[in-house]
Amino acid sequence: METDLSLGVHRIRRTTIAGVVLLAAVAAVVSFRHMRELCLRHGEDHLAAVLIPLAVDGLIVVASMSILLANRYGSRGGILA
Repeated sequence: METDLSLGVHRIRRTTIAGVVLLAAVAAVVSFRHMRELCLRHGEDHLAAVLIPLAVDGLIVVASMSILLANRYGSRGGILA
């Protein structure tokens, strides 16, 4: 049986995760739309205007997860750090 304290911690954790997911989704949509429009205005074709924002935002996500993983296991960084 869970105590009231652990139940409260689980509720806080779920609320925090939901908030982060919501904010990340909003930021992703705004970032994608902004970069896509910027690419189109500067003469990129439609394919490039879609791929460039995905590449930039994807790189940010991958780098962030790599840093989080390295930090979690006490790594000080690899050859590219």
